[in-house]
Amino acid sequence: MIAQSSQPAIFAAGRPHLGENERMSRPGAATIAWALLTAAAGCGGRPAELVPPVGEPAVVDAAAAFPRIRFADGSISANDRCPVTKRKLSPYFPPVYVNGLPIGFC
Repeated sequence: MIAQSSQPAIFAAGRPHLGENERMSRPGAATIAWALLTAAAGCGGRPAELVPPVGEPAVVDAAAAFPRIRFADGSISANDRCPVTKRKLSPYFPPVYVNGLPIGFC
């Protein structure tokens, strides 16, 4: 049994009415200015700089089948084999830091 309502029925539009609300469809000058200022502030005042290495990267334990690498900044690789090819790490490729941990490559 279908319940009857005392309210009159409101039928849906036959087609969507896009663009009826002009304030929501076009950003105002204040919105554009705010977006530009936010983007300019996020760029920062200092350019990125390349820091030269302090020393040479070296193998930590040469006798191991998959030795870890001690990089020029003194950090030791979090992995013992290449994440791409699963081979030994190479001290000649710079590490990629993930959450502050150096990841070595081959």
